Amino acid sequence: MTNPNGGPTGIGTEDELHPHPIGNGSTSTTNQGPSQGQNQQHPPFALDLDVDDIPPLDSLPIAIVGNENDNVNVIPGSSTSNNVNVNVPQNQSQTQSQVSDLTMVQQEEEEEAVVSIPSQMTFQLWNEVAIGIDRNQTVIWKNAVDSLDDGLRYLQSSTEARTFVEKYMKPVISILLEQHPQKIGMMERNCVEDSLRLALSIIETELKLKIQNTGHTDISTSASTTTTTTSPPTEEQQLETYIAILDVLAMIFNKKKVYYKSNKMSSWNSGLPEVRNNLVMKFKAKRGFYFLAQYLHTQASSMTYFPPLETMRQLLIAACDAVPSKKEYADKPQLRKMIESDLIHVCKAVMAHLTSATEDYLKKQSNDVLNDLRTSLQRVFDKLMDSRREETLEFYEFSRTFALKLITSQSLPLKLYGWDNIGEMIESAQFDYKPPPKYYVVKKAGTEFVNGVYNFAGDLTSDGYVVPNGDISYERVVPVPSATTSTTTTSTSTNKDGNNNNNADLKAKEKKITLFRCTMRSQQKWWFLSEADEQLPGTDKDIDYYQHKSKKDEEAEPPSAGWTTCREASDPPPILEPKGVMVPPGQEYNTMEHQLAKWAITNQIVELVLGNSIHREIVARSIPLIRFLASMCTKDDPLDDSIQPNEVGPNAYCLQASHLTLAWNTCKSKLDAAVSSEVYQLLVSILPKLPTSLAIQLLTTVQQSLDDSNPKDYLFEVAEFCSTLAGGNADSGSDVGNNCIYFEDEVRDVVLKLLWAVLTHPEAHLLKWYNILKNFVTQELRIEPMGARQREAFLEYCKRSLLDNLSQSSHIDESIALRMVTLTQFVLEACPLEQSAQLVFENRGELANLLFKELISYLTRRSNGDSMALSIKRTASNLTNNVDFKHNAALIERLNIIRYVYGISGTVEMSTDQLDTLWKLCHMSEDHEAVMVFLASASSNDTIHGSTGPSLGDNATYIGPTNQVHQPLTASYSDEVRVYAFQSLFCSNDVDWENLGLKAYTSFQILFKSLKKSLRASVTSHGVALDALWRICLEAGNNDVATQAMKDLLHVYSTISATKRQNEAAAKNAWSQKSTEEFSTTESFAKRIYACLQQVKQGLLNGTKLSRRSAERCVRILNAAIGHAAGSGKATTHAVHFKPASCKGLINKVEDIVQFIPHGLRGQDCYRTI
Repeated sequence: MTNPNGGPTGIGTEDELHPHPIGNGSTSTTNQGPSQGQNQQHPPFALDLDVDDIPPLDSLPIAIVGNENDNVNVIPGSSTSNNVNVNVPQNQSQTQSQVSDLTMVQQEEEEEAVVSIPSQMTFQLWNEVAIGIDRNQTVIWKNAVDSLDDGLRYLQSSTEARTFVEKYMKPVISILLEQHPQKIGMMERNCVEDSLRLALSIIETELKLKIQNTGHTDISTSASTTTTTTSPPTEEQQLETYIAILDVLAMIFNKKKVYYKSNKMSSWNSGLPEVRNNLVMKFKAKRGFYFLAQYLHTQASSMTYFPPLETMRQLLIAACDAVPSKKEYADKPQLRKMIESDLIHVCKAVMAHLTSATEDYLKKQSNDVLNDLRTSLQRVFDKLMDSRREETLEFYEFSRTFALKLITSQSLPLKLYGWDNIGEMIESAQFDYKPPPKYYVVKKAGTEFVNGVYNFAGDLTSDGYVVPNGDISYERVVPVPSATTSTTTTSTSTNKDGNNNNNADLKAKEKKITLFRCTMRSQQKWWFLSEADEQLPGTDKDIDYYQHKSKKDEEAEPPSAGWTTCREASDPPPILEPKGVMVPPGQEYNTMEHQLAKWAITNQIVELVLGNSIHREIVARSIPLIRFLASMCTKDDPLDDSIQPNEVGPNAYCLQASHLTLAWNTCKSKLDAAVSSEVYQLLVSILPKLPTSLAIQLLTTVQQSLDDSNPKDYLFEVAEFCSTLAGGNADSGSDVGNNCIYFEDEVRDVVLKLLWAVLTHPEAHLLKWYNILKNFVTQELRIEPMGARQREAFLEYCKRSLLDNLSQSSHIDESIALRMVTLTQFVLEACPLEQSAQLVFENRGELANLLFKELISYLTRRSNGDSMALSIKRTASNLTNNVDFKHNAALIERLNIIRYVYGISGTVEMSTDQLDTLWKLCHMSEDHEAVMVFLASASSNDTIHGSTGPSLGDNATYIGPTNQVHQPLTASYSDEVRVYAFQSLFCSNDVDWENLGLKAYTSFQILFKSLKKSLRASVTSHGVALDALWRICLEAGNNDVATQAMKDLLHVYSTISATKRQNEAAAKNAWSQKSTEEFSTTESFAKRIYACLQQVKQGLLNGTKLSRRSAERCVRILNAAIGHAAGSGKATTHAVHFKPASCKGLINKVEDIVQFIPHGLRGQDCYRTI
């Protein structure tokens, strides 16, 4: 490509500029795609005048663009010799000082530009730039400067100049800003920066013209010397022109452009952000923001001709950077105020536009752009908070109005974005603009003189507010005690230097104690209670008494608790109590928090959330607001009588009881499970923050939904609320969560009553959260002192329910009756061991006897056929699968509970009459087995209480005790009763061993062995015990039971034989002779096996079905007795060596030989001899 002047493109003043940086000596061009100018047959700026009619350029009067501070001098001449001499300031501060004098700038701007006609060279220059842009998106460095210079010069006199500026200024500036300043030379940098300044001047001129021509008069028609005949632009075209010009302004102020963008990692790749800052300062100094604001206000209500919001975002970022600092214009307060007003008016125009924007317009905008726009507005006003508080408050009023506009729209995305804005407003109100406490009361510190009132000592603004981002500190001057007090109350002591310690103490007490925040070397902020050093406060020269290593959320204000004691102080550390707010008198109830709460209540925001158009996502986003309103219920302390608030009293705008009722009604409506889940989370999260009266009212409303008179069933809703309160995740089936909620005693009392109402509901056992709720109740019942009173109250409720069941002879729902029994144990398990034992023992064991009577009543109903296991079929997900009521499982559950109750008392015992009654009412073998398991478990002391049978919840819907409490249980009856239970019940001929299993026989073994060890061998060595063993061996339907009974039977005979031999060898006395003779005549194994064989033989002859099995077992017993292990086929040979000759003189008959053989018969040889 050749340059328009006939020379090659290269380095120098005519170097061609590409949209991407080019290196020195580069001759390549970058084509960005097809351009509009490639198909043009004529240059875009054709001349209608004869060349000879154009006066020489040297004779044309030239307007000096800008001012002397700009250092830009336009020298007339040909297009090949037009040079721009730019003197770049050496530092940023120098440039800022040059543009800061607004008076000089305004005087220079009052000079009107000379109206003239562009020369042929100017038209040719514009054509060259236009062709380069249209065809290749390129521009020559010098041409960029010169074309914009001429465009500014002839802007008011030439339609062509205006057309060039409107169409080609934006791409020229865009290409220039994409150049990297470190990769181009100084001349190229000067061209870029000169072009930016010229473009800024063009924009300033256009904005001024817009304000001057309020009637939108066509500027081009007033220039009679213009040569091109064109139709005047319409008002819409002019407005579009201004939008395009503001796009260029936004581009110039965009700090992310390559030319500006800084790189902290590498200075070589870094841009020049100071160039942008200088342009912003220049625009501010020339009152550019004032003219911008004037234009924006004229189009604020237009959705078409107001600049795009992305453009406005860049302009607001520049406005934020243009906010004067505290030191800037310190000697010119009026000038500072004027500039602040310019910036505020720009912001207000944007706010007016957003307020009047239609819903369709807002839906087209990106949430990110809207959010950035609002954030940029907030940053501007936050910087102006000190000097322009009223305007800043207006911005936050706009934020609330705009948020209301969003959340009341029909678009869900806009609603959600509006709720996000509300969350940010809450954060600003509670943290950024929350005034610190007026004073702190320090108490309970071990070092006495540290306790007292600490008044605010930070900096205040002129209107009485705390300076934002200033140091927060509080001070207290310790009063000097009187001489009389010090001498009478303080003992005198002398230190090692001979000085009086009391004088030193008095001197220390006269110093000022400071509560302040200090930034440590680790950049963490700690709070201290110290005597600050007068010369170097906040250093290691301070005398620190107490300190607090604060977390991130504790850095804004001194924490109330969590302080630690320093070396110079004594334990315990103090507790701090904040009081009041640091605002001007009368503004205590008009802080940002109060204004936000008033807006929410006045506009019925809570009703809007929980109304007919309720949505899960909206409810989730509204939680911060409702929590905030809940916190406002106890926010304010009453003021002194001497202080009168501006509008309302304390806590006037906060969460109301009607809001809570509306939330609960939303849950009861059963419209959407997901929405209800969010509302449950909402109610539970605010419950600890509510005043006691509101919390109780909410819980009472929930409990009233379970009223028996209520025709609708809200058990599921109440239970889900309670499970959320318990912290359990119902969907995952997890147990109680780890987050423990703190309640006041009055609130905890109502919470427990609500939970108890759920647990005792007729259908509560069908809920899948039943165990979660029981565990949570246990946790709450163990919190003293409220827990003790509630445990006794719940136990009384259980007693009344048990008595009601006893009074009804029929038509009792067995599932409810069983649940009341299990709840009785549940309450006892929540008690401390001493209290539970006392509750069982009082009134002569009334509770234990009541539970036993309930068991007898249940068995009586079963035997009479009066029990009625009611069940309601349900398919809802909140209920478990219903199954038929299992009576055996219910019996086992009751027996387990009775075992627990009698075991924890230590003194209350069961009688033989009770056991007889219980045994007789059990008509089925499975019931007898359950009773046998119970009696075996209750026969001795247990170290750990556990289940004595299969849990009722294993295979059934009904849930038993969820906690296995590890505590010692004593025997439930005495030794005499144990002997009776074994002989009269376990060994009874009525026991149907045909249908009993291993659990029954294991229980038989337990009692058998326990009696054998307790000096009652006679109970087990003969009589009913051996009869029972023989009967079990022959009649047991379970083969494993029969096998184990055979082993035990042979072991008994072996033990008896060994005992007899020992007694005869030691000494023969009357007792032993009698015992031996008695055994030999009545308990002889030979006689017993012979009798069994005779009985079996008779049965076989009679065709008895079980006689064949009994015969086989007799053979097994006999084989085992003579040495065959059961089923092994191996002989026991230790009896083979028996020789009758060695017993010569002692053996007179076969019976004598048998007595010398273990078990009566032992060994194959002896068996063959017999």
